[in-house]
Amino acid sequence: MAAFIVCIVLFAAALLYIAFSHSIKATQGAYLETRTAEYQNEAEAYYYGDYGIQYHPGQAASAIAVIGVCLDDARPDFKAELSRRLSEDVKGRSMSVMVLDSQGDTDAERHNINELVARRVDAIIWSPVERAQASPERIYNIKKFNIPVINICNPVDVLATDMVDAFLVPDGDEYAKLAVSALAETLFGYTSRNILILPEAGSSSPGMDISALEQAFASAGRLISTEETPDCVFAAAPGALAQALTLRERHGCAIVCGYMDGEACALIRQGAVAGAIASSPASISKNAAAFAADAVKGVKTPVSGNAPLYLVNKNNLHNSADTWYLAYEQ
Repeated sequence: MAAFIVCIVLFAAALLYIAFSHSIKATQGAYLETRTAEYQNEAEAYYYGDYGIQYHPGQAASAIAVIGVCLDDARPDFKAELSRRLSEDVKGRSMSVMVLDSQGDTDAERHNINELVARRVDAIIWSPVERAQASPERIYNIKKFNIPVINICNPVDVLATDMVDAFLVPDGDEYAKLAVSALAETLFGYTSRNILILPEAGSSSPGMDISALEQAFASAGRLISTEETPDCVFAAAPGALAQALTLRERHGCAIVCGYMDGEACALIRQGAVAGAIASSPASISKNAAAFAADAVKGVKTPVSGNAPLYLVNKNNLHNSADTWYLAYEQ
């Protein structure tokens, strides 16, 4: 009798578990469907000119593929160069290109993505303003219109990584290793032990992850400073450079930039900055254009393609992997 009661209890528990699991899945499905509908309704509003965009179904059809590019901010030197090269590389593959600049604004980015979807571009190359904005729901809505997505520079939401057709973003571990190398005595001649990391709020520096940097520095025997009297300052983004230069003037500390632009180039030449971590807009653009061309043709593209990073200092300023920054030197 006891065994029978136990069987009944276990059977009831199993039924409750199954019902609960279905309830959870139904809730998640309803959430995704609701969020997707919101994005879809917003995108479809463009079809009817709600945002001043005159789009008519069928008019976008063309023998020439149109590649939409949505950049987080085309004003910094790196992104300006990337925008220029993307236009050349996409056109060089006999495709048309439409580049939209979000200028660091998430609302503008939402508008830009919706415009590209409304115009039914053949593929979208996207560098998000914020990772959270490139959510699974938004990418799902883009792909619902059979538009491939190539993620470059700034990564999409971690939950959406498997949803993009290809991505070209810097590898965080490689970035951290280069940061350590940039501080090594053999490279720049500094015995830098006490390191102050200066981030920039909302920064989109390639691969910039403060916790990963701290761990990498600590593993290399460097001390992370919490005071403004360091041996070396790591300026992770352009907005941190002014403070780094002030600290150098006061304490004579070395400076390493976690990015590269025309100003950093000039300061390296002058000796005010020891070196910088750079990425190649030429490489990113060439591969992104190739991925987009394959996607338009229905050819499966590599899911992963890490954007190359390299170190620049006074010794290789004119012969590094990509000297694009020389044209922007201030």
